Amino acid sequence: NMVIGIVVNVLEEEQAKADTDNPERSSLRNLHDEIQDVRVILERLEARLDAPSVQLRDVPAGSKPKSPPVAPG
Repeated sequence: NMVIGIVVNVLEEEQAKADTDNPERSSLRNLHDEIQDVRVILERLEARLDAPSVQLRDVPAGSKPKSPPVAPG
């Protein structure tokens, strides 16, 4: 376990040095992390949209949805 810990520390130090030497590499890693976050959000949204309690209406683009009818009284 101690050897594994040392190897991991050395690899992390080398990775940090590589990111410092090449800022684009760090930006790509950040972009990858952000894409993963967006993927999780999309999966949650899809799950909510697939739920039976959600009903969507067809509304033409640019128009306002109509209000539901109000009972007289």
